[in-house]
Amino acid sequence: MRKILCIMTILIQLALSAGAQEWIVPENRKSRLSPFVFTDDTRKAGETSYNANCLSCHGNPGKGNVINLVPPPPDPVSDKVQKNSDGEMYYKVAEGRLQMPAFKNVLTSNEIWNLVAYIRSFNKSYKQSVMPLITSSAYPGA
Repeated sequence: MRKILCIMTILIQLALSAGAQEWIVPENRKSRLSPFVFTDDTRKAGETSYNANCLSCHGNPGKGNVINLVPPPPDPVSDKVQKNSDGEMYYKVAEGRLQMPAFKNVLTSNEIWNLVAYIRSFNKSYKQSVMPLITSSAYPGA
């Protein structure tokens, strides 16, 4: 019985570590851009959402006080988070994975972009690209 329990524990650990290796974001989502420019107001709104929805697991940005999970949630200030494109960040917040809940049914699209704005505020070398504004009509004469 002890041998079976030991084997099951090892298999569970292997499954958790295999799933935690890399978070693959679909190619068509990586290049997604915010429909608006990040401003102080959007960053403040993102901070409010972060404090309500993310702080309990990801901790205070830059403080290293994340919750003890396997795998541990990354600190938003970390290179692991900041190396993601805006589209990757948006996708990960919206869709979730493993212990990370999906927020697409909790937060609006704009609220998720506000979170991305807040997370980006910790990266002083970040330069935002914004979705181009469509100024023409697909219907002639419209």
